[in-house]
Amino acid sequence: MISGYLLSIILIIDVTLIGLIITYFSKLKFFLEARIAVGALIGIIFFGILIFFLSNLIGLNILSLIICLVIANLILSRLFKKDIISQIKNEWSDFKKRSKEIFWRAFFLFLAAFVFIFGYIASQMLTYENGHYFVQPVHA
Repeated sequence: MISGYLLSIILIIDVTLIGLIITYFSKLKFFLEARIAVGALIGIIFFGILIFFLSNLIGLNILSLIICLVIANLILSRLFKKDIISQIKNEWSDFKKRSKEIFWRAFFLFLAAFVFIFGYIASQMLTYENGHYFVQPVHA
């Protein structure tokens, strides 16, 4: 059985990849890191709308999540073309060249520290009762 945390990480990566592929159909030029950020937003919106409509039809359960993932990944597999793969490779090599600058190292260090601190603060708001996690209200 896959744990909930692993399933969440897989779902986030999958939704981000779907949005990333959709961004290649715009005429705008992005850097890879901007394209990933925009793709994550587009993927979350797309997945949210799709799961909303499916959950209205069959209810919000694991079946609607699985059907939504299958539909989204079928769309992803249809959109994944060779020219998009070559464009991703070109953007990745450009990103590797730019990431050697000291600014990016400082940025990733700050980002890692921010995620660690935010994760710690968010974990302190969780309580575990009866086999489930609950979020404590901030005023409690």
